[in-house]
Amino acid sequence: MGRAPGGRGPSEALWLTGPARRVSSAVVMLLGVVSWLAGAPVRAADAPGGASQAAAVAAPATTAATAATGSSAPWGPAPAVRVVRFAPERDYGPFVYAGPGGRVMGLSVDMLEHVAAVGGLSVQTLPARPLSEILDAAARGDVDLVSSLRPTPERARFLDFTAPYVEVPAVVVTRAADAGFDRLPRLADESVAVGRSYAVESWVRQRYPRVHWVPVPDDAQGLALLRTGQVRAVVADVASVAFYWQPGDERALHRGDEIGFAYPLSFAVRKGDADLLRRLNAGLASVGTAGRTAVLARWLPAPARDPVAPRRERWIAVGVASLGAGLVLSLAWVRRARRRAPLAAEAGSGAPPGGGGA
Repeated sequence: MGRAPGGRGPSEALWLTGPARRVSSAVVMLLGVVSWLAGAPVRAADAPGGASQAAAVAAPATTAATAATGSSAPWGPAPAVRVVRFAPERDYGPFVYAGPGGRVMGLSVDMLEHVAAVGGLSVQTLPARPLSEILDAAARGDVDLVSSLRPTPERARFLDFTAPYVEVPAVVVTRAADAGFDRLPRLADESVAVGRSYAVESWVRQRYPRVHWVPVPDDAQGLALLRTGQVRAVVADVASVAFYWQPGDERALHRGDEIGFAYPLSFAVRKGDADLLRRLNAGLASVGTAGRTAVLARWLPAPARDPVAPRRERWIAVGVASLGAGLVLSLAWVRRARRRAPLAAEAGSGAPPGGGGA
């Protein structure tokens, strides 16, 4: 059901590339001007946009793993090999899914391969299943490792989580004819598909109780119901929407803006399994910026921008420009006032400019 990495869908554009970098560049230049006027240097590393987007997305993994191991080098002597049972989802592309011939693949699988090699793990991959079944099995202790999960209080009762290795926001998708219903407050009393047992399900049910929520096994099923008119909209993360985007969806479907919920995705282990958690965090720390960038680039490609991005970028740019102009004028006035203060004091005391004391 999934397609090969590198396919494009319009919903990838906002969150994975483009606008944020240009706005960040404007902020960097603004901070440089403000810094010069205020007389305080700004280090490039402290400014927004100073690091690549891919590194920023996955940076928490390095920080948390280093703290867990007490060193930036994850391991000294090679750890003893440990066999772990990995329970993959059947259809959560591009993160983890069953491809041709049932082969499990995805961004999280690529990340796990590197982490397993560093952490001394021999991964036994179980048959791919829907997330709800995997969580039930994890609660019973029948699996050791799950990928692509957002930590929640309910899941934390029986799982421990690594640092996140990628983060994506959730959006609303409607049919093109229903583009006016691309915001959740407008969907009261309408049928909206959402992934069963996905972290976003409890979040939207709590905040939008008037929506008729239709739980589905995965985002691909939700989009299938939308295409056939069985639901009015779908809530899904933007990367999955792009991954399952089909020919013709460009004209038939419409993707709205983000809903205010994001997925920081982590690996999860059985509650109290400190050894496995430590190995996974250490492996994530060892991936490095270049490794993360390569994995993200393979599964989250940079597509052509969609129409929403330029509009939002223009408004952000206008806001940044207005704020910048106000700061520049204010600081210029302060510098000018500081220059005049000594002259005014000398004039008030009757001493000639540059005159000394008695």
